[in-house]
Amino acid sequence: MRDRLPDVLWMCYEGLAACGTNGSQLWDTAFAVQAAVETGLAGLKDNRECMLKALQFLESTQIRKDPENMRRTYRQATKGAWPFSTRDQAYTVSDTTAEGLKSAVLLQQASFLPKLISDDRLKQAVDLLLGMQNRGGGFASYELVRASQLMEYLNASEVFGSIMVEYTYPECTTSVVLGLTTFTKAYPDYKPREIKRCIDGAIQYVIKAQRSDGSWYGSWGVCFTYAAMFALQSMACVDMYFDSCWEGMKGCAFLIDRQNADGGWGESFASCEQKKYIPHPDGSQVVHTAWAVLGLMAAKCSYGDTVKRGIIYLMKKQQPNGEWLQESIEGVFNHSCGIRYPNFKFIFPIWALGRYAELHGNLPLID
Repeated sequence: MRDRLPDVLWMCYEGLAACGTNGSQLWDTAFAVQAAVETGLAGLKDNRECMLKALQFLESTQIRKDPENMRRTYRQATKGAWPFSTRDQAYTVSDTTAEGLKSAVLLQQASFLPKLISDDRLKQAVDLLLGMQNRGGGFASYELVRASQLMEYLNASEVFGSIMVEYTYPECTTSVVLGLTTFTKAYPDYKPREIKRCIDGAIQYVIKAQRSDGSWYGSWGVCFTYAAMFALQSMACVDMYFDSCWEGMKGCAFLIDRQNADGGWGESFASCEQKKYIPHPDGSQVVHTAWAVLGLMAAKCSYGDTVKRGIIYLMKKQQPNGEWLQESIEGVFNHSCGIRYPNFKFIFPIWALGRYAELHGNLPLID
């Protein structure tokens, strides 16, 4: 084990540094693949080798067996799962499994790529997800909810909140809805009733998790903007949109009301700690703006030029060399710990611009 210490512990110019996981490779790859497929970038000749490598990574990263003595040690099943980072991490996560499943299905539907992940392995992922749904329809992160929240009274940590037992989350639940929806379109004959029942229960959970102001609290990204993107995308899977249901309209209205004068969105990390929306002190942020417009577009929001203004903001913030600059921290866990996702500033703006172009035939002109 000593030779793996540099994975999580190293010296840098600030002194001794550490990380809680060996990266976010699967998570980043899954979103990058989905963005590339939806925007049509995956099919471009120059990008096909990149997509093949992404598929090879997905194939090698899927966990192929359950833990030893799983029942005796109360471990969650892992066979068929995709972890947060690499297969070495070896932990099932509901949303990374769902995003890995969705990405694998999308890539293997492309005519220019080989089929590296068998149908049986994809079905193993589906079976694992179906077994992770909790009472009430929601999905937690690593395992089923197995104990009362009263266990939190035993939490001795001064930093971490909500760590003693599992909790269900709108983001995890949405990822499962999106993953199963993509799978069932490609494999309509595999457990259609079970999958529909799972999705219906998950959507009911997402609806119940919505706050009175139309928002959802995000536990894995900053914060209400992040959760709104996921929740609105999950409701779109069952034809719940801005113009067709009260929940969709409220969710969109929450985002619309928080758009800045420059067309962007920006949310402070303090939202995670205080559990209420707090604007970012530096104003609009590229990643938050991309999340907001992706959610609004998924919900088919037709209110004014809200989405167009957000897209123009993203276009104006793009640098001459094509990049977007790193801004505030994007991720969070346990309400108070930040996670930086450097790839998000590329993945989500590209995804948002591509989705807009697909919907409208082109991007808007800017001054």
